[in-house]
Amino acid sequence: YQIIQTIEATRALWFGNDADAQSRGDATFRQFVSDTLADAPWPDNKKWWAFDADEREQLITAGVRGELADLAELYFEILKQS
Repeated sequence: YQIIQTIEATRALWFGNDADAQSRGDATFRQFVSDTLADAPWPDNKKWWAFDADEREQLITAGVRGELADLAELYFEILKQS
């Protein structure tokens, strides 16, 4: 979850509230998200490079769009209710 917070904090620092979604089209931010996810402490049984290219691309795109943060929030909300 700290990785997602890092991505979202960087989005806020670079783009403010990003109301016009500038971060989605910014190549530098996309590379930052990609590098951050690649350097994340993935479980031993599923390292970043073990994901196929399509899965990595989906995770990067979700991170760039802010959807990764939304999914994590939803996941933790479901855990609270369980």
